Amino acid sequence: MLPKIKGTLVTNPPWREFSFSEVLMYYDGPRLSLERGPDHELYLAWWNGIDDRVERWVCLPLTLPRLQAVLSGQMPSRYAMQHPENGYLLVYDLDLTTDTALRVVKTTADAIPQRSLPQPGACLNIPLP
Repeated sequence: MLPKIKGTLVTNPPWREFSFSEVLMYYDGPRLSLERGPDHELYLAWWNGIDDRVERWVCLPLTLPRLQAVLSGQMPSRYAMQHPENGYLLVYDLDLTTDTALRVVKTTADAIPQRSLPQPGACLNIPLP
């Protein structure tokens, strides 16, 4: 079972509908994706785990310059999560049977089990779509 993440419950997630979605890493399913909300806000979403009926994603809201720094490897992934531009991450639990949000929490990297975060110093090397 996925551990409950402490934070502020978000009752109206900002991404009810994405206007754009691009899978950046795929291994037995999407593992990293870029999402754009209806107001053009960007989210880098890391797959974070699964149990019987729930899939968890950690979403980092970011600006285009920050996205470029993370994807190019200029900024380590863990550092980006620990120091988000707007001060928070969103943890999104998706019900696999209905494909709907079960729980969305506004939180920080400190509330996420450390083993669930990217390894210290790990960097991406992905061209911007």
